Amino acid sequence: MGDQGGAAGVPATPHAIGLPDIAAERAMTWNVDLERGLRAPKPGAPFEAILKSGPRMLWWSEEPIASAPIAALYKLDAGQDKMFTNAMVQRLAEAFRTGTNATRVCILKVFLLVSKGSKHSKDPAGSGLLRKERIANYPEVLRRVKAVMDSGDAIARALALRMIGCLGEIAADSVDIHRHVIEALESPHQKEVEAALNTMGCLCELSPEFAQVAFDKLVFMVNAMETPPAIKLSAIRVFPKLAQSPYLSIQAHEAGKALMLCLPTTEIVSTMLTSLTWLALKSIVTTEKQVCCRWNY
Repeated sequence: MGDQGGAAGVPATPHAIGLPDIAAERAMTWNVDLERGLRAPKPGAPFEAILKSGPRMLWWSEEPIASAPIAALYKLDAGQDKMFTNAMVQRLAEAFRTGTNATRVCILKVFLLVSKGSKHSKDPAGSGLLRKERIANYPEVLRRVKAVMDSGDAIARALALRMIGCLGEIAADSVDIHRHVIEALESPHQKEVEAALNTMGCLCELSPEFAQVAFDKLVFMVNAMETPPAIKLSAIRVFPKLAQSPYLSIQAHEAGKALMLCLPTTEIVSTMLTSLTWLALKSIVTTEKQVCCRWNY
């Protein structure tokens, strides 16, 4: 795979000793580029440096951690690629903590690119860049992002919540993160609630314990008369993420069917029916129930 660092606007060049290019070998240069860009006084330079990191990190994410033989071939020190992964993610997390919302949007775009790319990777050997195995000091990454969740700016909090969704692999076991996401559902700001629901879906896929807590909140929100229609739709779209166990799948499916009887609009009912179909596809125990459900509606 060539340098999708097309990010740098330069096509990949053959390796000096005939080996294919790997991201780990270029990681030091990428870290230096990012650091310089973030410190550059030229207007727009930090944004450019951040966005340039996206394709580079995506390429890197599709490669497994360099084994000792691979590291030796490329004359890399043992663990060097992990060290550079940690450094780049930490730099971006710190810029997210201290930057403006415009900076945070750029960083979020990078992490969305990497996290979505990892989910759709065709290479089973790729371990993904945003995992505990790749980020040595991942609690510090979470701490920096969580600091923004504690701010008084609703837009900043919404961006931080979506960042946590991208960092689900390292955030799924954090009880503190779970609490922040659940509390954000009570926000009077719609964008923040929508961001919390998006992140809730990401965490449900990774944490059965959180999925059970989320289930109760989702049912309450969809059933509550005061919940705006747009929020109901967002909450309903999380239902397919609840297929974490046969028991929870049945619970979610039965609750969804019951809610359809009192949902206010055709669009919301249709969205629930679609969500229950996706839920059924993920769980054998609900497939037959869903066939009957679609027949009745």
